[in-house]
Amino acid sequence: MSSLRSLFCLLLLTSCGGGGSVTPPPPPQATIDPRAFLYTRICGDGSLWVLNQGCQYQVAQGATPVVTWRYDWAHPDQAQVQNTYVLDDGSGWVATFSYPPHLAFDAANGDGGDVFVYDGETVRISYTQNGDGRGGTAAGWWVGARCGGTGWVSFDKYTGDQGWREWLAKLRGATDPQACPSSLDSAYTRARVVRGLPVYLVLQDLLGNVTTRTVPLDAVVTEHYAGPTLAGATQMERQVHVANVGPSVYWEAWVKNPPEQPAAYQCPGAEGWNGPPDGSGWVLWDRRCRTVVRTADPVITGDQWGWPPPDAVR
Repeated sequence: MSSLRSLFCLLLLTSCGGGGSVTPPPPPQATIDPRAFLYTRICGDGSLWVLNQGCQYQVAQGATPVVTWRYDWAHPDQAQVQNTYVLDDGSGWVATFSYPPHLAFDAANGDGGDVFVYDGETVRISYTQNGDGRGGTAAGWWVGARCGGTGWVSFDKYTGDQGWREWLAKLRGATDPQACPSSLDSAYTRARVVRGLPVYLVLQDLLGNVTTRTVPLDAVVTEHYAGPTLAGATQMERQVHVANVGPSVYWEAWVKNPPEQPAAYQCPGAEGWNGPPDGSGWVLWDRRCRTVVRTADPVITGDQWGWPPPDAVR
């Protein structure tokens, strides 16, 4: 399997075990509206809000209208396309993944994505399908929220910019959305807000014309560790969700003792968040920067992809 999204597969198949500290009670006031970090904001004239912030009418890119914009990481051998939209009923936020050689979304070829849900307080990843676009795929629900645990916690409305907000997530990967395992894995998780993150955007139109721009935007950095503590973990997945652009604009996998030479692709911009979690032997294993912005082609709606499955929102 490609190293792309490899940490998801590892966490799906690996039991973390162990215990951990109790999550502290939330502060009395919410710090952010988490939904702002889960969708692409579109102006009334169809332009991208991040490039036209003075527009008056704004709407989240949805599943029923034509998906106007897409983002991809255009490395020559592993280009990855992401489309981001809100489900019709507002119950979830979708970030799709499309891979070579097809790039147009096709779940049967191994494409998929993450489905994010928000319960009014906490953002979780409900469902994930990932593959390398060449037939390999893994799919499953992150259960636990209805079984005395948390599921895959990403961040919450109390996440702020004064330090890390921490959880001991209790979850399990399952192929059955109704699963309620007798034991759950432990995953130390933390998140923080970065104000004015310098997001480096590469803008490419249908004629191939390219311009670049760096735009300061608020972001949430969230880290999910394969173990109950940071010190004891040997794998970590980091996602950076950018306000009004969408979830997982940046994605990284960090490991200790990598079995082979890591990819460690570099990304321009976004300095200040992308170092190792501490000084204890972490190695950057893989990195994706979905910052190439293109007009969507072919033109299609999120609903026409027929993904995610109907019960992806849990």
